[in-house]
Amino acid sequence: MAVISIAGYGLALLTNLLLSNMLGTELFGDYQVAFALLSLLASLSLSGTDMVASRYLPTMRKTVNLEGIRAYCAWNRSRIRFGFSIILAVYAVFLAIALATHLADYKRFEEYHLAFHSIWIAPIAALSLLTDRYLVASGYPRTGSILGSLALHLVLLFCVAAAVYGLRLSVSSSSVMIGILVVSFVFLGLLHAVIFRTVEPEIYGAWWTPARGASSEHHRAWSRTSNRMLIMRVNSLMLWHLDLFIVEIASPNEAATSLYAAVLLVVRIMQLIPTTISFMIRPLCGAAADDRSQCPKLQKAINESNAVVLGICSLLLAGMLIGGHFILNAFGPGFSEATTALAMVAVGAFIEALTRQSLVILQTMGHEQVATRISTVSLVIVLGGGFIATYLFSYNGMAAVTGLVLAGKGLISYAFARRRLPEIRPLSVI
Repeated sequence: MAVISIAGYGLALLTNLLLSNMLGTELFGDYQVAFALLSLLASLSLSGTDMVASRYLPTMRKTVNLEGIRAYCAWNRSRIRFGFSIILAVYAVFLAIALATHLADYKRFEEYHLAFHSIWIAPIAALSLLTDRYLVASGYPRTGSILGSLALHLVLLFCVAAAVYGLRLSVSSSSVMIGILVVSFVFLGLLHAVIFRTVEPEIYGAWWTPARGASSEHHRAWSRTSNRMLIMRVNSLMLWHLDLFIVEIASPNEAATSLYAAVLLVVRIMQLIPTTISFMIRPLCGAAADDRSQCPKLQKAINESNAVVLGICSLLLAGMLIGGHFILNAFGPGFSEATTALAMVAVGAFIEALTRQSLVILQTMGHEQVATRISTVSLVIVLGGGFIATYLFSYNGMAAVTGLVLAGKGLISYAFARRRLPEIRPLSVI
C-alpha cells in the first residue's frame, strides 16, 4: 500500500511538473484551484456514502446478505442522486449568470476561471471515487488504491501528453484543460466499472438491481453514519484545500497561487508518509480500545512507525531546506521565489508528521470528538488568520499560517492523547 501511495504521488508530481512548465506562474495556479475544487465537490457530492461503504458492506458480504446489499445500494443511489442534483443545480445557476454576462458583453464566457468550468465534472469524478471505496470494502484494497491513485494520475499524464505532443493543443486554453479532465475521468470511470464488474459481480449487479426498501431502522443508521462521515470529510478536505483557495482570493500577487501550489505539491510527500504508515496501527488501536491488555502490542507498533516516519521525514525536511531552490526550479522559471514559503510549510508539516499518530489514536480509541474539535479549531484559524496574512504578505503569509497550524495541531493532538490515554506514548520510538 505504501509503495502504491508513493508511486501515485510520483505520477501526480510528474504530471504537475509537466503542466507547470507549460502554463507558467500565470496559469498553473488556476489549474490547481480548479482541480482542488473538482476533488472537493466530487467527494462532498457522495454525502459521506463512500466512507460508509467501508463500514457496512464487509459484514453484508461476509454473511452473503445479497438482499441487504441491494437495499444498501438502493439507499446509496438515492443519497448520491441528491448530492449530484445539488452540484448540477448550482452549476446551472452559475452557467445562466455567465451566459447572461457574455451576451451583455460584460464578461466573455471563456474569461471565467477554470474552476467554474470544472464544476459539472464533479459527479463524473465522484463515481470513480465511490467505486474505489466499494472495492476496498469488498476486500480489494490494493485494487482500489491502484485505481484511486496510480490509474488516476497515469491517465491524466497520458491525456496531457497526448493533447500537447500528439494533437498539438495548448493547455493554456480552458477548453483544452476541461477536455483533458473530462476524457480522463470518463475513461477512469469506465475502467472502474469494468474492473468492479469483473472482481465483484454480485455487488456490481446489486447496484443496478431494484430492491425492496430496507427497514427504516437501517436507513436511519446508514444516514446517521453518513452524516457524521460527511462532517469529518468536510473538515478534512477544507483543511487540505482551504489555504490554496485563500491565496487565490486574497493575494494581490497574480503568480502567488501558482507558487504556493508548487510548495504544497512538494510538501505533500511529507504528509503522505505518516498517513500511509498509520494504516498499520489503526486495527491495533481498535483492539486496544476494547481491551487495554493490547496496549503493549499497540505501543510496539507505534514505536516502529514513529521510527520510520522520523527517519524518512528528517531526510525529506533536510532536502527541502537545503535544496528547496533547486526543487522548485523544476516547476519552471520563477517558481524558486517560493523557497522561503517552502521552508515554513515544510517545518510545520514535519512536526505534524511526527505527531500524526496522536490524532489517529484519538480518532480510533473513543475520542473522535476531541479530534474533530482540534481539526475544527485549526480550520477556523486558517480561515481567519489566512486571509489577513495573505492580504498583507501574499503567499508567504499563508505559508507561515499553514506551518504554524500544522505544527500546533500536531502538538495539541499529542497533549490530548497523553492526557486521555496515559498508557500510550504517541511520540515514543523505543
